[in-house]
Amino acid sequence: MDLREKFNSVYLLTFKLMKKIIFILLAFILISPFAMARTGSMKILATSEINEKQYGSSADLFLEVKAGSGRIFIDSFPLTKLDTVMSTRFANEIACDFLEKDCSKYDFFYTIRANAAIVGGPSAGAAISVLTISVLENIPLDEKASITGTINSGGLIGPVGGINEKIEFAGNINLSRVLIPRWTNINDSALENLSEETNVEIIKISNLRDAIFELTGKEIGKNYSLLISSDYSNTMKNISEEICKRTESLLDKKENNTLSNEAFELYIKGNESFLLSEFYSSASYCFGANVKLRYLSLLNQDLPKKEILDSIYVFDNTTKDFKEYISRKKINTLTDLETYMVVTERIIDAREYFRKAGEDLNENLTNSSIYNLAFGIERLNSAISWSLFFNQPGKKFNLDKDSIKESCLKKLSEVEERIEYAKLYLPLSLENIKQEVKYAYADYISEEYSLCLFKASKAKAEINIILNSLGLSENQLDLIIQDRLNEAEQIIGRQIQNNVFPIVGYSYYEYAKSLKEKDEFSTLLYLEYAIELSKLDIYFKQKRFEFPIIEKYQLIIFGLGFVWGFLICYILIKRKFLISKKR
Repeated sequence: MDLREKFNSVYLLTFKLMKKIIFILLAFILISPFAMARTGSMKILATSEINEKQYGSSADLFLEVKAGSGRIFIDSFPLTKLDTVMSTRFANEIACDFLEKDCSKYDFFYTIRANAAIVGGPSAGAAISVLTISVLENIPLDEKASITGTINSGGLIGPVGGINEKIEFAGNINLSRVLIPRWTNINDSALENLSEETNVEIIKISNLRDAIFELTGKEIGKNYSLLISSDYSNTMKNISEEICKRTESLLDKKENNTLSNEAFELYIKGNESFLLSEFYSSASYCFGANVKLRYLSLLNQDLPKKEILDSIYVFDNTTKDFKEYISRKKINTLTDLETYMVVTERIIDAREYFRKAGEDLNENLTNSSIYNLAFGIERLNSAISWSLFFNQPGKKFNLDKDSIKESCLKKLSEVEERIEYAKLYLPLSLENIKQEVKYAYADYISEEYSLCLFKASKAKAEINIILNSLGLSENQLDLIIQDRLNEAEQIIGRQIQNNVFPIVGYSYYEYAKSLKEKDEFSTLLYLEYAIELSKLDIYFKQKRFEFPIIEKYQLIIFGLGFVWGFLICYILIKRKFLISKKR
């Protein structure tokens, strides 16, 4: 073997060795995120109760995040109350949702340590969410600052008690800044005096985005513009025109009575909304008018019992046939899924009204039977109109039966957890929401998984309203509504940019805006519906490879390993070359 062949042989051997070294280093980098944990901590403010009087106190909150399966572990001493456990789980979920991060691949270990017994409650919710985001994003927190406030859906930070005592204690332990909820019953001048006395800067915040910025100096997330697609606008415009034209044809036969005058007022509101391009609101007003006018029209015909029964039978069969047609629709996008939810709900409503119409007729309640028949007919017409939204463009997801079933169960578990959480603080009955959950379970049992998801989402929105309102006064309602409007706009805008159009969420958002000056409670309700039904994509993640996060220490290890491998190979090559040369 000559010198050149020997050199080539050594070169090939070295090359193979280098490949092994690089492979081992890469494997270490890929595995190490799961072997290494991320940690973080912050000081949280609390209150202690001595002889029925509250005093400020503090606790240390620690978090360790490891690779896992979405489990949450809580070690709280001396505080071990159930509400602390539930508020921690709730805060974790909101933090993951805020980051749009799939936290099912992590395990979270929260530890709360205090020197004295502290009063339990959800007031650490905002702090827990902030720390969770800090650790997941590897962003350090300001060690001289703290935050107090509940955390609610959409990252809204709600009011808490004991603010004076907490800020006084913050001054005693040399904290320089304290973030408090924007909504507080303490006026600004009192807060200014408290800030001067304690030498603590007091900052009002309303949401998680503001809190993260104040505590880290980083802006997480970005502002989205609400740019509505022409596909949605044109389709909703056509639906609105169709429903309102039906109103016009029914108005031709109207009489001068209370019911027809009410219908006419709704029709006027529908036209006003149409001119403002609020097409969903326009359709809703005209739908209400159509029910009243169709009822009057049927009533004035003075139909015999047999003809009423025949009409019920014909329309019920038509609805049944339409349901079978809809069930064969291919569901590819979230717009398709939401369309299927809305259309199916209206079909089931229509059949229920036809059933009631038949029962009332058998009991000789003719007027009631005719009203239910009229409502069922208009509900069927509405379902047919909404079916125009099928096959709209958008991002495709895996929306098979099993995935929708799983999402339904996940949503139901979220609702039930919130109900249990609310029961700890609210004496009022939650029977209405519990009934909605029962209806969702009934849909689950009958394998109507899309409807189950829809109803569970609405139930979650309703319990969120209650939780978000804890400790708030009536004069703060306008501020809350404005925050929820902003939150809905951001969520819907983000979805549109991601090529996902939440038609139901946007429609409810638009309707909430139209109610803002007339009915504040309904405005909040529809805004919560909008927020909840605009985030269904988190239950249907697209299948794609995700590169692991590479930390600085991993790059350093890789660099050192590469240099070490290169030096070894260089020495081996030189040694072999010299030996061959001597020979």
